[in-house]
Amino acid sequence: MIHLNPFHLTEKEFSLYDLSPQDQNMLYAEFKDSYVKATGAAWDEDKFQSRARNWIFFGSEKGGIAVRIQNSGLIKLNASFGSFKEIFRGFHELLQKKGSSPIWGAVTDDIAKMLEKGSHGDFQRAPAMFVKMAIPFMKSVFGNEIKKVNSDGSLSIETPSGVMKKYFVANKEYYRWVVDGIKSGKSPIKLPSIVLNLLVKIAGIGQ
Repeated sequence: MIHLNPFHLTEKEFSLYDLSPQDQNMLYAEFKDSYVKATGAAWDEDKFQSRARNWIFFGSEKGGIAVRIQNSGLIKLNASFGSFKEIFRGFHELLQKKGSSPIWGAVTDDIAKMLEKGSHGDFQRAPAMFVKMAIPFMKSVFGNEIKKVNSDGSLSIETPSGVMKKYFVANKEYYRWVVDGIKSGKSPIKLPSIVLNLLVKIAGIGQ
């Protein structure tokens, strides 16, 4: 079978095992450099390989974002690396190819601002009350790394460099998915009507 290196293709969507061992090392080096510069620490290569084996990357060897498609069909934002410019390009690759799917994640404040601005309002931070009520049902998705839900709805999450504050962001399709699940009784999350109505507004349902 001919090995095609996605870094040299116009199509910029790839998995870890689409890459040669050399390019996997290159990808990890970019990931590590970004996280050490931003936070002071990063996973070692073995842990990165273990975590990233089910990720889909959007971008290039210079940077981008990584997501994981959950069994429910939701797309979870898992990592970003490289320059802010490259992360932004990776984000737009994701929107072009998967933007009609429910997408969510817990990200730093600067990435949250980029998602909100770069998506022209399609991505929004979740209301604090929703985060507080939803997180208990989602801890396993985070590998039980959530230490605290703060009063502003941000999350204190354990990282290689210690506890960091991150923000729950999602696109309108995600909020529609949540609302549909609650209204149909399929979701275990129970929300007060005032919070549910706020999600309906964010999702643009009925507009």
